[in-house]
Amino acid sequence: MAGVCDLLAWEALDYRFRVRTSDPSVGASLRMLFSGLRAVESAEAELVLDDAQVGPNQLVALMSEINLAAIHSAVGELLLHAGAVARRDGAAAVICGPSGSGKTTLTVSLSRESALSYVTDEVVCLSPETLRLRCYRKPASVKIGAQRILGDLRPSTARLSGGTWLVPPADFEAAAPSGAPLAPCVLIFPTYVEGSDLSIERLSEVEAAFLLGGNSSRLRETRVPHLASLARLARRAPAYRLTHGDVRSATSVVAELLEAA
Repeated sequence: MAGVCDLLAWEALDYRFRVRTSDPSVGASLRMLFSGLRAVESAEAELVLDDAQVGPNQLVALMSEINLAAIHSAVGELLLHAGAVARRDGAAAVICGPSGSGKTTLTVSLSRESALSYVTDEVVCLSPETLRLRCYRKPASVKIGAQRILGDLRPSTARLSGGTWLVPPADFEAAAPSGAPLAPCVLIFPTYVEGSDLSIERLSEVEAAFLLGGNSSRLRETRVPHLASLARLARRAPAYRLTHGDVRSATSVVAELLEAA
């Protein structure tokens, strides 16, 4: 394709990809968008955005394609529908829940307000043997419902991403990752209910394991020992059900739980 801009290759979990575009301004936006991912020298997949494709929702569609490929690349790993933030020593809070539970809003707020490094906002990947987390520092996907709360994070790429904002970590992260090994120390299962008071409930290991299983990806494709790994995770990290109507107060509570872990 004439006029194609050569871009860096990036790694999303074990998926290595390169995006090409004929529009230099879109190329600059992509470099910013994927700045939280690790740059690599070579890519197994080449994705193309040409002038005819670039428009509302195209970046969201591109990010969805990358997410799906990243999930499929993490063969044998535990995959949770969750966000995560970490202290400098690697102790991490895992914010787990279905779409619409407010996990991205809480994850982003923890990273910007509590000086915790951003790990991911959507797919937490863990080793079933060690339960160590892997960074997947994709741009945070801020959906319409969260944009009122995180309105100051409206990215320059908003015109290309339709109803969902894709916000690179550099735009909200107060503390960069330290490089320490990441270990889940607190499990949070949030529910945002506008106008509700904050309530927090300690969950039993059985309840936590059940909720982890319900928010796992590709669990049916993995071996039975993965269920045992989820049970070990529930035993290792205290779990809490958090209901709130104010993100700032919820952020403070989760930060205190992680600090005490």
